[in-house]
Amino acid sequence: MNGKSGKRTLVIWCVLAGLAIIGAANAHLVYVAVTSDPDCLLSKSDAAAADKKYRPVKSGC
Repeated sequence: MNGKSGKRTLVIWCVLAGLAIIGAANAHLVYVAVTSDPDCLLSKSDAAAADKKYRPVKSGC
């Protein structure tokens, strides 16, 4: 194996590692989006109506 082939292999592994990191980050975002409880969030209009005090919508949040 010469130096050129070794560099190419290293570049390929780095690209694959980068793609794996991006894939894992996207999988994490999907997991958080699916498992989160959106009923616990306040919108801007809700916060304005509640004297700008942020609090959970449900007591179980």
